[in-house]
Amino acid sequence: MPAINYPAEEDKSYPVACKTALLPLKTTAKGNCPPADPDKPDVIDFALSNFKANCLQKNFEFKSFGDRTMVYATLFISQCIARLHKRKPATKEEGKKLLFALAMEEFSIPGDGNFPISAFYDAPKSKDESDTWKIYSKQLREEITNRLLDKVFDGDALNKFWVHQWVKRKFLNKSLG
Repeated sequence: MPAINYPAEEDKSYPVACKTALLPLKTTAKGNCPPADPDKPDVIDFALSNFKANCLQKNFEFKSFGDRTMVYATLFISQCIARLHKRKPATKEEGKKLLFALAMEEFSIPGDGNFPISAFYDAPKSKDESDTWKIYSKQLREEITNRLLDKVFDGDALNKFWVHQWVKRKFLNKSLG
């Protein structure tokens, strides 16, 4: 089964930074992303709903700039799951604090020597492009942590089976952290 790509027609008219489409997000987090239609799925919904299928993939054919956004989101979801597995928060509130701290941590960007998926992205051509990518990615990361909580917690308890099942899977054999 091939990896599931982000619908190419969805990212045609959005700005691009480092070969990454700055797609609309349904979010209240501060940032530079365009607002998404609340009645339609956004790239985070797409990445979360296809996480299990894509997580099993070792290869990925990029067909659009939106694919790079979705790949980064999928790798960040994997990083969140790994952090939850390692720290095992007792409550959903502890998990929220843990994931929010992860979203706010310094992270590498395309062009940095330690950016693990640099082969798929262009280095920023200017400080402005670098800042744009970083602000968008931070907003994406923060919104992912908010939405992931409902998937990995049953009520107030961490769904250890779900987390344990997916912590060992590495999408494209890569990880962000």
